[in-house]
Amino acid sequence: MKKRVLFLSLVVLSVMFAGCKKGEKALIGTWISDGNPDIKIEAGTLGPMIEMFVKEYIFSFDDDFAEGGKAVFNKDKTGYISFEDDPLHFTYSTSGDKLTLNLQMSENGEEGVVPTIWEGTLKISGKKLTIAMDIMPILKNLEKMGEIPAEYSSYLNMITSAQFVFPFKRS
Repeated sequence: MKKRVLFLSLVVLSVMFAGCKKGEKALIGTWISDGNPDIKIEAGTLGPMIEMFVKEYIFSFDDDFAEGGKAVFNKDKTGYISFEDDPLHFTYSTSGDKLTLNLQMSENGEEGVVPTIWEGTLKISGKKLTIAMDIMPILKNLEKMGEIPAEYSSYLNMITSAQFVFPFKRS
């Protein structure tokens, strides 16, 4: 019985690791923007109102913001995301659907606002890639910097999840 359990455990682990490598290989390459980024906020019954506020006053995207945007993931675990000709370089790691970007901020970057380590999830479906990155650290940093009006900062404590959602397609 112990041998059977050990054997089944090894089979499950090998399938899991094979799946991770396959997903990581699928990520490598150049992806072009497939629409504007979106913001998804979860905050109970006030979620839609807080999401509207965040979209309107904190992160507003022009309709053509994503035009020409792309994400590049190299085999050596480096890459960049660019929108409007301002690339953000990073090294990355994946674990299942988890994506971690270690950002290299340029001298004209948003230092102090965007965290150096940025975590999120990725989903690859055929030739489509969706990256959802956690923006709570950015919102908290903006609050500390006084960029979010005091009357609205109490809403940040109600947020259970806040993400930028970037849609891409294989180039």
